[in-house]
Amino acid sequence: MFNLKLVKMLLFLFLGITASAQPLASLNDSQRGAQRKLRYTPDGEDFVIVNGDKKFNRALYGDHTGFRVETGDVPEFALYLPRMGGNLSFGIVRDSKTLSLNKASYIESRYRAGSRIYTIKDPVFGKRIYSYNSSFNVWRRWCCV
Repeated sequence: MFNLKLVKMLLFLFLGITASAQPLASLNDSQRGAQRKLRYTPDGEDFVIVNGDKKFNRALYGDHTGFRVETGDVPEFALYLPRMGGNLSFGIVRDSKTLSLNKASYIESRYRAGSRIYTIKDPVFGKRIYSYNSSFNVWRRWCCV
């Protein structure tokens, strides 16, 4: 009559194909169609954010080595050489006042293919505006010389 082993195998195969053909539910289905705030604004070829708060969310990759620099919305950097090489942040002292650049009142961060450009303003600077361009080539010369 029926080969029980063959029936079990066909049933298992049929159930396996049926189960794998079903789409998997997304963990974000409940948020589908919900309004979201746009964090970065396109500006020409750049992506810009003003006074963002994220750190290490954009990597600047290098050549064939494992070296990279993690950048973010604030001018603080993580160096990978190819393992964690350290953290680098900047501060300014002017007229006995100190300021960590991460805490400046205005930080514009631009991501442009392969580089991060910061424009920083604060009352501690007076009328001065500081701008810093962080690209992989700058870091490679600084790190590996």
